Amino acid sequence: MFPNRLWVSDITYIDTKDGTVYLSLVTDAYSRKIVGWDLSRTLRSPGSLAALKMALSSLDGKRPELIHHSDRGSQYCCRDYVNQLTRKGIQISMTESGDPRENAIAERINGILKTEWIYDSQQGSWEETVSLVDRIIDLYNNQRPHQSIGYMIPAVVHQTGLKTERKWKNYYRSENVPVEEAGKNRGKSSEPDRVKESCPIEENKVFQHGNSATPSLHCHAEKRKTGKQQSNKIIQEI
Repeated sequence: MFPNRLWVSDITYIDTKDGTVYLSLVTDAYSRKIVGWDLSRTLRSPGSLAALKMALSSLDGKRPELIHHSDRGSQYCCRDYVNQLTRKGIQISMTESGDPRENAIAERINGILKTEWIYDSQQGSWEETVSLVDRIIDLYNNQRPHQSIGYMIPAVVHQTGLKTERKWKNYYRSENVPVEEAGKNRGKSSEPDRVKESCPIEENKVFQHGNSATPSLHCHAEKRKTGKQQSNKIIQEI
């Protein structure tokens, strides 16, 4: 396992004097470094897309064997987002249900930023919040030791690819419940149906079955299933 093999993405909200804003994050699962982020006034797809583009710019034109993992929000299903990934040869992995444990690394990063910095800060204006988030992510990436990488700094691990060792216990996995068993009773449907139901139409940017101009959601189902299986294997290695 090494950096830029698996990225995890998610969106979290922040309350400000000007209303709720939305922070989109792309995090490297090995180094725990936030490689892309964007703060947006809405939940529409441009915020997530901006975070992805920032992350992609860090690759310096390289085409690594990379998997992108996320939930099934419309921001990640929309045509522009999927096209950005496929043009770079990045495999797509998505959660199978609403269980946050299926995107646990991304959820953990959200929690760290909020509980260690954001919740302790006074609500500010839009401009003040953008500046605050920029400082927080810089601190997180470049100064905060992380238990999951042996108390090393995310930016250092990301740059060097140093071997890491997590310093916490995974009590959920210690119950010896296989991943397949844990999700067995969450409701089943065919993979294409799950993909289609999780991707509501957003400004006509979502793949639509039967549209000859764009690939359908159905034709991406097996690729996403394969990507999720591979991302699960990588997370277990971490």
